[in-house]
Amino acid sequence: MTAIRKNSNALGNGMSVEFADFVWTWANWTLLVALIVGVIATYGIIASGNVKERTFKQDIAESRRILATAEMEIAKANERIAEANERAAEANLALEKLKAPRTLSLAQREGLIEKLKPFAGQEYTAMVASGVHDAWPLWILLDNTLTTSGWKRVKPFGLAIGNPPAGVPIAPGIGVTIFFAPSQKVEIGPAAAALSVELMSAGIASSLLPSEKLENRPDVLEIMIGMKPQ
Repeated sequence: MTAIRKNSNALGNGMSVEFADFVWTWANWTLLVALIVGVIATYGIIASGNVKERTFKQDIAESRRILATAEMEIAKANERIAEANERAAEANLALEKLKAPRTLSLAQREGLIEKLKPFAGQEYTAMVASGVHDAWPLWILLDNTLTTSGWKRVKPFGLAIGNPPAGVPIAPGIGVTIFFAPSQKVEIGPAAAALSVELMSAGIASSLLPSEKLENRPDVLEIMIGMKPQ
């Protein structure tokens, strides 16, 4: 009966028992290999994904570091540009001051008048450098201011030119120099000092110097308007 059943199954299925056993075994091994391959592939996907994620995060961190460094360099560059612009502005301002003629504004003249009025009656004369573009205009303003303060202009030493008249120095100095007789330091020194201080307050370089020449006219202050300081 068994032999008959086997033969009947073989005929019914179109497959022998031996071949069916082979197929069953092969299919199980194939499934097992597929499972193993699937596990390995899954591990590979997870592991490679982790590596790619770490690499991606590292790339992002490096990009952020590069961006931060670039932003820092840009900020430093902008700071250097701002400093350079500031220095250029200061240089331009200094250049404009060098080019600008020495003068006295109305407010400065009024302030000068108030400071010099206590010395009304002080005699003065002047020497004005030739060839200096702002010397004579400054002398005209200064003479008008001193006269308004009650000071008294007197005849210059030696040859005089211009209006108001002034002598011409052979070797003009730098800035405005106020000469006084050494013997009159106490008597008229304060008037000379007041004039010098007010000129400097107005941005005009000024200095005081004793002059033996003025001992012949000790009551007179001599104002020399020289070249503009560079």
